[in-house]
Amino acid sequence: MPFVLDASVTMTWCFQDEASPKTDDLLQELFIGGGIIPAPSHFEVSHILATGIRRKRITTDDARVFSRKLDTLPIEAEKRKAPITGSDLLPLVLQYGLTAYHAAYLELAKRKSYAIGTLDRERIAAALQEGISLML
Repeated sequence: MPFVLDASVTMTWCFQDEASPKTDDLLQELFIGGGIIPAPSHFEVSHILATGIRRKRITTDDARVFSRKLDTLPIEAEKRKAPITGSDLLPLVLQYGLTAYHAAYLELAKRKSYAIGTLDRERIAAALQEGISLML
C-alpha cells in the first residue's frame, strides 16, 4: 500500500546531513508500496531547493539532478476530481497550527487512510491525534 511522503523526508535524500537510516529505509519502502504526495508538494520541494541554493547548501546543478531523480521514483502526485479547497484544509490548519501546504499531507493521509512519512514534530503530533499511522 502506498504512503504519503512528506517533503521533510524527501529532502533528507537531497541534504545528506539530514539523512538517517530511517529515512534511507523509507526510500526503500517507496519501491515496495509506492508513495503519494498532494499537489502542493512540488511547490514545497522547489522552495526548499531554491532556499538551499541561496544558502549555498546545494548547487543549482545538484538541485536539478535531485529534481530529475525524484521524477524517477515511484511517487504519484495525487489526481483529484475536484481541487483541494480551503474547507478541506482549514480545520487541520486551525486545529494544529500548520501551514495549508503542510495540512495537505495530513488531509491526504486521513482521506485515503494511508500512513504518512514525516519528520516534522507538529505533523507527527497532528497525525497521531488524527489516527494516522506513521512510517518512521
